[in-house]
Amino acid sequence: MSTIKLNIKWAKQTFNDIEVNLADDIATFKCQLYAMTNVPVDKQKIMAKGKMLKDDAEWSTYPGVVEGATLMLMGTAEGNELIAPEKVIKFVEDMTPEEKAAALREKTGTIIPAGLENLGNTCYMNSVVQCLKRVNELKDSLKTFELDTTNRGMAMDPNVALTRAAKGLMTDLENKGESFAPYPFVQTMRQVFPMFDEKDDHGHHKQQDAEECYTQFLSSFQQALKMGTKKD
Repeated sequence: MSTIKLNIKWAKQTFNDIEVNLADDIATFKCQLYAMTNVPVDKQKIMAKGKMLKDDAEWSTYPGVVEGATLMLMGTAEGNELIAPEKVIKFVEDMTPEEKAAALREKTGTIIPAGLENLGNTCYMNSVVQCLKRVNELKDSLKTFELDTTNRGMAMDPNVALTRAAKGLMTDLENKGESFAPYPFVQTMRQVFPMFDEKDDHGHHKQQDAEECYTQFLSSFQQALKMGTKKD
């Protein structure tokens, strides 16, 4: 018997009593399935009792292909392929704190306030920085600070060094989205103001006066900002 009837199960559909001429090769049979399902021939995978049909094999190779047998077709019809989105969707649980903060700022204009971790009795400095961050004029001036290139030799000025460190710190406070350790700023502060680098007999940094810190910061920022590029 050169012609038999087979059932083809494809996704949620079943095609019953499909006539198949066993004198034809399997590639021809795939063309027949393409006409029925629109699944491209080169994308088709056909299973018969757990065995995948090969284009260059004989039908007799597959004893499971008999009258009334059900074959399984796998493949996607043309036009139904998954299309990658133009913009990759990222779920909140997969975002970094910085990405969450950026997304919230973009959608609502809300800035997630970031905390500052204590780096050896630096709570006095943390409180001063958080207060200064609330002064928008000062914060914006620090974030946009650029040294005037005509002021040669000013790059090594300690006030400039602190102001540049503050620029990075203010940016991080808006973008981090969670508490972080302000290592660069603290290191620069202690270099510029050795008094804030004092340690006790156990080698621990001493607690310092917040008002003194506030005064020193404002004085440095004022001097450095005067050296900055003038905005039109």
